[in-house]
Amino acid sequence: PDAARTEAEPLMQAPKIRVASIVRQAQWRVAAFSLACVSLLLAMTSLLALREYELRTMELAARSLALAGEPAIRFNDRPAMLELIEQLAGPAQLAEVVVSDPRNQVWLRFERPVGDPADRWARRLERWLVGAPASAQIGGEPKALGRIALHSDGGTLMRYALWAALSLALCVGASALVVIWHSRRLAAAIVTPISALARLTRQVRESRTFERRAAHTAVAEVDAL
Repeated sequence: PDAARTEAEPLMQAPKIRVASIVRQAQWRVAAFSLACVSLLLAMTSLLALREYELRTMELAARSLALAGEPAIRFNDRPAMLELIEQLAGPAQLAEVVVSDPRNQVWLRFERPVGDPADRWARRLERWLVGAPASAQIGGEPKALGRIALHSDGGTLMRYALWAALSLALCVGASALVVIWHSRRLAAAIVTPISALARLTRQVRESRTFERRAAHTAVAEVDAL
């Protein structure tokens, strides 16, 4: 008896864990893993597609600027080229434009001032995701007049990142509501018959009415008890 009492003491002293908590934790783990995998896959696919879109947009802007600025470069008119770049920088979301001559020397550099912190983070995101600037040759063969290279301000990328973060937060919130609702239903389906069986056991023990039987339940394991 002493040995049996000694073995039972650690079990009696162990912290009690509710069935609902176990069910909820298991569902949370499954939901979190599934949501993380799907979110990572969608985010990577979307970022790659957006990077390709950003590259093509910037390449088109570089070719347009090279074509429109060819006369200014041919006549060495820096003010005219700068005015053209300033007009295009806003609509095309350009952050930096570098025009180089045939000897690869910088002929003109334009950099739009950094605005608020969001603008600064957008440019960092663009440099991290896109990396190399989009470029286009100025003038045709056989003698090119130079080359133009430009970076975007990352505004489109930042807006996508914000919308993706908001969508992810909404998905997490919806998943949390579904997990809570489903775990409560599942826990109730398990806990309710077990609680009824425990009450019946206490009543039988107190009243010594051993002929009483518990009601049937939908849970096979609990019904077998």
